[in-house]
Amino acid sequence: PVEHGGYLIPRNAVQHNRPLHVPLLGSVNQMGNAADGEQWYMDACYMLWRITGETRYKKAMDACRFTAHEYTQIDSSDRFFRQSRTELTPYTDGIAYQFSYPSDA
Repeated sequence: PVEHGGYLIPRNAVQHNRPLHVPLLGSVNQMGNAADGEQWYMDACYMLWRITGETRYKKAMDACRFTAHEYTQIDSSDRFFRQSRTELTPYTDGIAYQFSYPSDA
């Protein structure tokens, strides 16, 4: 709850959802975490390259493909599940599956 220190995130505001939904109050550089947008742009570049044959679209597609591949490497050397003694479920990776309000809520 906001009255207990939580956030009310405005519509379309930059936010991060792991482990909790929190606003990102920094610069516009925090808006660059859109793997799906990268894939859509790559698809558009591919279609433009196939239609026009221009190498600039092929280069743009290859750059997007590199970035999309980098997304697949996130946490590749990490374990997907980590043991937690504070959660009711034995394994988690920073995701809270239960919640509770402060006692005076």
